[in-house]
Amino acid sequence: MDANSGEQWSEADISDLKNELDDGRTIAKTASFLCRDVAEVREKMKELGLVEGDGAALLNADHGCCPKLDVLAAVEDFLLAHANI
Repeated sequence: MDANSGEQWSEADISDLKNELDDGRTIAKTASFLCRDVAEVREKMKELGLVEGDGAALLNADHGCCPKLDVLAAVEDFLLAHANI
């Protein structure tokens, strides 16, 4: 578990999240920077309507997430989970 996982998100945390995504960081790198779990960062992104890359473009609120992002996220999670094998 990362140091900030499970903690409340401050305004500074949310600003850092947006800035990291705007700068083109991956969810994994952003989570590491924020000292939070990847799943927690992804959940906050969904809550805020943000996507990875492309300047943290807003999602369509009716859809919540796009299928392409879900596939990439699943691959990223798999690679992270198996990185130490």
